[in-house]
Amino acid sequence: MSDSTEIVDLLKDIRDKREDTQYFMDEAAMAYNQNMDQMKAYGLIELNGTRSNRLTEKGYEVIKAGSFEKWLANSEQRQNEAHQAALDSAAATVDATASAKKSLRVAWIVGALSAIPIVLSVLQYADSRAKDKEISALTTELERVSRSIDSIQSSLAQSRSLPGFQPIQPKTK
Repeated sequence: MSDSTEIVDLLKDIRDKREDTQYFMDEAAMAYNQNMDQMKAYGLIELNGTRSNRLTEKGYEVIKAGSFEKWLANSEQRQNEAHQAALDSAAATVDATASAKKSLRVAWIVGALSAIPIVLSVLQYADSRAKDKEISALTTELERVSRSIDSIQSSLAQSRSLPGFQPIQPKTK
């Protein structure tokens, strides 16, 4: 990696539109080209026309950070934090899913337990309806028997009022 200070200086030159500064030394020209390639690779600069470059938002961030290494470290830290946040979010989703499954099981159990009194009350109602029918039938039968007794008593009373009526005596042994 090239010297961080050179990258920041080149970024400042591009920002200040002094990129046409030429380095005439072979070593300096190679360092310049390496730095330019590195800045393009990291997205710090972009082509602005045919022969000039301009800073991107990341390029300004490097200048603000003071060095390429600091910016790179901050960028990696932000990526790590974003990755950790994504992992935490995924873990929270897994926890929420497990919790939802437990809640669903509890809901089924509560629903089943709630159904027991409902079923019992329906059965009791059906049983009471059957008993009501029995009671109604017995009441009807009792009324019929009562009418028969009344009829027999009425006939008996009429026969007593007839002349020459003699009641039957029970036989004794």
